[in-house]
Amino acid sequence: MLSDRPSPRDAYPREATSALVWLLAAMVGAFALELVLVSPGFNASDQLHRGLAVSPAGLASGRVWTLATYWLLHSPTNLFHVGFVLAGLYAFGRALEPLLGVRRFV
Repeated sequence: MLSDRPSPRDAYPREATSALVWLLAAMVGAFALELVLVSPGFNASDQLHRGLAVSPAGLASGRVWTLATYWLLHSPTNLFHVGFVLAGLYAFGRALEPLLGVRRFV
């Protein structure tokens, strides 16, 4: 039977997805979610920025996770902003990830 034979596709090792691709996908996904949440149907812009953006008042009240989440927020009215950030991350990330290693790059 054909199912008893080994597949030639199994002989090739799969290449792992790079950290750069995961960061780019996270930014695009977060931007899409932000567009939905700030739409007139949800209108959660204030809560979103208060919960994820870095501010002295937020840090003083104990929201230390904002130091790790602020990079996910972008201007939903200016597509060039997120476009240039993604292009810059891609351009510099391709060169920096192999030099720094995955852990230091992220």
